[in-house]
Parts: sequence; C-alpha cells; structure tokens
Amino acid sequence: MSLPLARQAARLFGLDPETVTPVAMRENLTFSAMAGDKKFALRLHRPGYASPSAIRSELAFMAALANTDFAVPTPKPSSTHQLVEDMDGQLVSVLSWVEGIQLSETLDDPTCEIPTLFHTLGQTLALMHSAADAWTPPENFTRHSWNLDGLLGESPHWGRFWENPHLSSDDQKTLSNLRDDLYSRLSAAAPDLDYGLIHADAVGENVLIHKGKTTLIDFDDSGWGFRLFDLATPLNKMRTRPEYSDIEAALLDGYQSCRPIDTTHLDLIRLLRALTYLGWVIPRIHEPEGQQRLIRFRDTVFALM
Repeated sequence: MSLPLARQAARLFGLDPETVTPVAMRENLTFSAMAGDKKFALRLHRPGYASPSAIRSELAFMAALANTDFAVPTPKPSSTHQLVEDMDGQLVSVLSWVEGIQLSETLDDPTCEIPTLFHTLGQTLALMHSAADAWTPPENFTRHSWNLDGLLGESPHWGRFWENPHLSSDDQKTLSNLRDDLYSRLSAAAPDLDYGLIHADAVGENVLIHKGKTTLIDFDDSGWGFRLFDLATPLNKMRTRPEYSDIEAALLDGYQSCRPIDTTHLDLIRLLRALTYLGWVIPRIHEPEGQQRLIRFRDTVFALM
C-alpha cells in the first residue's frame, strides 16, 4: 500500500511518480523520486509520531542550517507551497537528496580510518550546535525537549522505560530506583550543561560520508536538549567495538577543536541516552527484531550503570 501512496504524494511535490523507489522503511517510510534530473527524498511520516507543526519546525531548522552552508538536506515545498502535505492523515514531506555512504557501512571497510571518521563527526556536531545557537527560531517553532522531564519525567518523550512490560519485574524495579537517582543527579547537573537545539539521533545510519564530507540526515528526533546527548548517541552505538577508546577520544577532540564543551557529565548523559531506547522499543516490540533490540538496549543500560 505504501508505494501507491508515495506515488500519489509525489505528484503533490512535482515529482515523477514513475520514479518513486523505496529506500528505507524505518520510523518514516522514505522513497527516492526524480523531478527532471534532480533526485529527492520523499518521506511518509510515521502516523501519530509528529504533528504537522513539529515537522514544519524540523524542516525550518534544517533550512536554517543549510543557510549557513552546513551540509544538510533541504526541504522542497509542494506545488501549493507547503512544506508538509496532509493526505487524509498521512503527512508527507520532501527533502533534497544527499549522496553518500552511511557511516555504519563505512566502518565495515577494513581500509577506513575509524578515528578520522569520528574526529570529523565531532567537528560536524560542533558546527551544527554553533549554527543552531546563531539562529533565532520563529515564534511558532515546535519541537520536543530532551530535558529533565523529557528524559526522566512522568511522561518521557519516548515512554516510561522503567515500566517496560517486556522486562522482568526485577529489571523494572532496578530501573525505577535508577530513575529516581538519575533525576536528582541530572537536576543538579543541568544548570551547567550546554543546552540548545540538537540532532538527537547521530547514529551511523544518519551520517553520510561522501568525498571526505560528512552530512547529517534524518532530523526526525531533533529538538531541544543537552549537547552531550549528540555525543552520547554515537558513542553508545560504538560501545562494544574494540577501538572504542580511540573513537571516543577522536569524537571529543574533533568536537572541541571547533567548540568547547564540558564532558564532566558525559557518562551520565550516555546512561540517560541508553534508557530512552527502553521506552522507544515498547510500542515496537512486535516489529522485526523487536525482541533482539530489547535485549541489546537492556544490556547497554546495565553495562553503563
């Protein structure tokens, strides 16, 4: 059903429906499509995940970054000059296409220089944060917050991880006690943490490498948050790699070569980042690999405790 819907959506944005091709079936359903000789990414947004206002704000943030020459996809308006179209409840947006190989795939190349890749990623994240601080969002800007309440409040952005029904009762009790402890720790640390707009999902699939240039894609989870959150995300994904210490050193050095950041509370933010996934997986447990993800997320949390 998604391909016919994507072809219908393509017409709204002046894209050739016959060129629509599935690319990624993740949070959003993403397709490539052509308009003349130009390629675009068409997104069918996950129902119920983000409001039209939130998606328009995501696109406004990306457009603002692009205006500073930061490498990022840019939004394409529809034929009615809308950045987001609503097709009977299905929200659609279109972005410019970015060439590149995913960082996660690049790491499998035995010839790649892994520390160099993460040094560049650190620089990229720092430049994005600096560009975000230089931008004044419009009054109607609407994005979620990865702050104290968004991470540990009664209704965290990605769900009440300590009540994950697919974990054992012992795990739930441990996580509930941990949440109380982390709430106190983050409350004390928050005033000293660098806070602003972040990408929030700089995993390997969302970092493209092309001709030595690094581009961030998929700002679906972007919002307000601690800047260490953007460093914690790729570090947690690399946690079990044998060269992890080199990766962490390279990422932090790359970041700090462009922008200062206090890493005193990095371990705290890494643990908080890991906990978000235990909430995220609750409604997705029956998706392919849902159980494997749960086990992996749980193991990461307990390893970082």
